[in-house]
Amino acid sequence: MEKRETKERILAQGISVSNDTRITGLNNNDLIIGSSGAGKTGGYVIPNIQNISGSLIVTDTKGNLEKRFAKELRKKGYAVYTLDLVDPMRSCGYNPLQGIRRYKDGSYREQDIITLADILIPPLDGREPFWEQAAAAYVAFLIAFALEALPESEQNMCSVCQLHRTFIKNNGDLSFAEWVGEHPDSFSAKRYDKVQGIRSVDKTWNCIVEFANRGLDIFDFREAKYIFEREEYFDIRSLGQKKTVLFFNVSDTDRAF
Repeated sequence: MEKRETKERILAQGISVSNDTRITGLNNNDLIIGSSGAGKTGGYVIPNIQNISGSLIVTDTKGNLEKRFAKELRKKGYAVYTLDLVDPMRSCGYNPLQGIRRYKDGSYREQDIITLADILIPPLDGREPFWEQAAAAYVAFLIAFALEALPESEQNMCSVCQLHRTFIKNNGDLSFAEWVGEHPDSFSAKRYDKVQGIRSVDKTWNCIVEFANRGLDIFDFREAKYIFEREEYFDIRSLGQKKTVLFFNVSDTDRAF
């Protein structure tokens, strides 16, 4: 197949479309439907990897695409990473906290912290959202504390889990009190005061902790630490800044991640 230098994606043999939405007047979403073995990967995914014109995230459930194309892509000047949720020990690192933006004065964007906490603990369908919202507010406090109080090398979701385990112990909140008292204007200090108001109500607090456990458990087991507690992390922002391909190996049967 002839390689294209223009920024196009291949839809079928001899049929391609520009990725420039200002030219096409269309969005760049393609829906490919076919049964297993119908040729979705061979007919659409592989040709567009071979004729790559920008950064890509490639879902690679069997790990075959990364093995086949990583070397070729590196020769073309692409940085290639594999986020492997099937075999975490061969995965690149990933740190969700890196996506939280900072202002010029070094402070963190509080809205981003709240958004991440809400993603980790979404409302459950058909239920009163109070518990989820309260748990998300608590997790936002833990994330803020990790970013504001811990050294940069410990600013990751595994540390957030450790902070959670510390906080829920008897008098565990006292471990946070000194730093919060010294930084009363910080986001984590403001959240700490709110969490303390809930903590005094045992039954309510126990329910909130259970929701927090559910949201953080994904980061708190041995294999997960190979991804979320690394010295070097894949920076998702690089997809828009330099030629990057991320192969995302996720199981179609194991729902742990």
